[in-house]
Amino acid sequence: MRNEQSMKQAEIWTITSPNSSVTKSVTLVLKVVNIETLVPVFIDQSESQALLKVLHKRILSNRPLVHGALLSLMEDAGFSLFEAELYDIHDDILLARVLFEGQDSAEKPLTAPVTPSDACILATLAECPIYVGNNVIEQMGVPVGMELDKLCL
Repeated sequence: MRNEQSMKQAEIWTITSPNSSVTKSVTLVLKVVNIETLVPVFIDQSESQALLKVLHKRILSNRPLVHGALLSLMEDAGFSLFEAELYDIHDDILLARVLFEGQDSAEKPLTAPVTPSDACILATLAECPIYVGNNVIEQMGVPVGMELDKLCL
């Protein structure tokens, strides 16, 4: 699926808290690899809590995340997650998908649409790369030096 010209690898840079009691969204900030650009992704607090648990490896075996259950089911079916993509924006909505390989998917991977936060959570759990579309970078990207509180709405 991924075209090297249209996608760039990114890493989770930080997660910022809401800057007021009015807004409930949290900002997940991705850093584009080898480019001094950040891509803010607005997520809700429950998604940020799930991502923080995954990042800090604080998932209890008797209370797994639904993301882990999905990956486990896919593995049992013979598939493994190999990348997540935040690939485009339509009508101000960031589009994301995850790509699985396995069984008969050698030529065409199994693709599932997900929310951007779910894509990042699943990629972190599976320890696979996150890619961001050039169109997304052009529309949402900000310089690394920008103050993070300006990214929060």
